[in-house]
Amino acid sequence: MIPEAETLDDIHDQLIDVGKQQLRERLPWVVTHLDHPTDFVRAAALRAVAFYWRLPDFRAMARARFTDDPSPEVRAVAASRRVGYGYLAYSAEEMTTLVSKAIDPNEDDSVRAAAFSGALVASHVPRHDYPMARALPDFEARAPWGLLVDALTRVDLAVPPRLRSLAEARHGA
Repeated sequence: MIPEAETLDDIHDQLIDVGKQQLRERLPWVVTHLDHPTDFVRAAALRAVAFYWRLPDFRAMARARFTDDPSPEVRAVAASRRVGYGYLAYSAEEMTTLVSKAIDPNEDDSVRAAAFSGALVASHVPRHDYPMARALPDFEARAPWGLLVDALTRVDLAVPPRLRSLAEARHGA
């Protein structure tokens, strides 16, 4: 049994615990926090329904939060949770969206890193072929962009010119 939350940190921790413990009977409580004004609470609620539980009814929400949420933390959670539905969730649209966000220099590095990892997962690149640690700080200079080129090639999608340039710059360094 999870005790009642008293602070925002408690709520966050309980959302994570409820998700990890598969306490789906708490879904109504979790749902009340999906639109919480505090970003880390919103992110934890999204993590519970879209990652730990992989509830299909929340996949569209994860997709929308990835592009529309004002918080980089929520966008990063949404990026990794979009592919949390498993390898069978792959689509060309998902992959293209993840890659676009990963190469966007105007996006927060944490979101870019999550999108980068998500694109690798969505492309079915074996986990042992890519680093699990995010190349932060200075994501753009440190990311292994060639892996993303390979991932797109693996699923027969075009490689954006910016991605090709990033891979060539990184490889030449």
